[in-house]
Amino acid sequence: MDESKVSVYGAGYVAKRFYKAVCEKGHGKNIDSFVVTNGKRDESGELPIIPISELPVDDRLICVAVHESILEEITDTLKKHGFYR
Repeated sequence: MDESKVSVYGAGYVAKRFYKAVCEKGHGKNIDSFVVTNGKRDESGELPIIPISELPVDDRLICVAVHESILEEITDTLKKHGFYR
């Protein structure tokens, strides 16, 4: 994994398992936040949880770690906010 910014879309079970697996492979330092569609910013956990509306559109990689039943909805939300990577 390169040194670019990485966010994990999701903050539930799937996202936390994904983050744990990435950390176990030694790449956890590349992930800087969890991203959610709705909600308030929360910096009380291991990584901050940031609403998509507050995430800057930059060159970051967003790993979608949600249940497949909402994957299309999340993909549409990301595109709506200018994220394509």
